[in-house]
Amino acid sequence: MTMTMKAKNLLENGKTISRMSFKALISFHKIRENNRKYAQKSRLRKKNCIESLRKAVKSLESENDQLKALLNVYGIYYQGIPPLQL
Repeated sequence: MTMTMKAKNLLENGKTISRMSFKALISFHKIRENNRKYAQKSRLRKKNCIESLRKAVKSLESENDQLKALLNVYGIYYQGIPPLQL
């Protein structure tokens, strides 16, 4: 059992803890708080990335539709391509 686990167990059981155990407990809570902050930032980055990808997909779908329309209009004259079935 690590020192932080001992300190946590002592505190949960309502017992007094030594100075060393108290420092370990403080360290344990700082680590957990830093992990929470990192996880929150990570979720925010993921959300922004997904939103960016959604915008890119919409833009590419729109461009694809425009290109299909151009092929239907000009494809026969320039390439001999039959019109696409939309």
